[in-house]
Amino acid sequence: MRDRPIGIWILTILAGYQFVLAIGHFLQALGILPYVVGGNDYGNHTWLYAILWLLLIGAWGWVTWALYSLNPQGWLVVLLLSGFAAVFNFINMAAATQATPDLTLTFLADVVIFAYALLPSTQKAFGLKDKLPPLNP
Repeated sequence: MRDRPIGIWILTILAGYQFVLAIGHFLQALGILPYVVGGNDYGNHTWLYAILWLLLIGAWGWVTWALYSLNPQGWLVVLLLSGFAAVFNFINMAAATQATPDLTLTFLADVVIFAYALLPSTQKAFGLKDKLPPLNP
């Protein structure tokens, strides 16, 4: 097994954190946990929202395992997943302002994961540095 730089450990821990947050948001979508905004419950508990968070639970679980095992496919999926989740959370926070405090940590973690995964040192750890075109032409 290859040695993992500290940055890959940080990325793996952040992906695991997203996995735990996705479980919490799934439970909120089912109505088991309340949306905590000033002590009030603003949730509408739709099935589509619950299914989306269930899919994100599976995806973040796989990405956490792939990052831990230094699977090169995990690098691509973490980019796609964190980018998709950041856009989804941003739209959700913009459209439903009452959900903003519940999604802020998830959104910030998505942005940090996306930015960190694009670093050349992260690509090098996965053995992708020479296989990908440079970001700056």
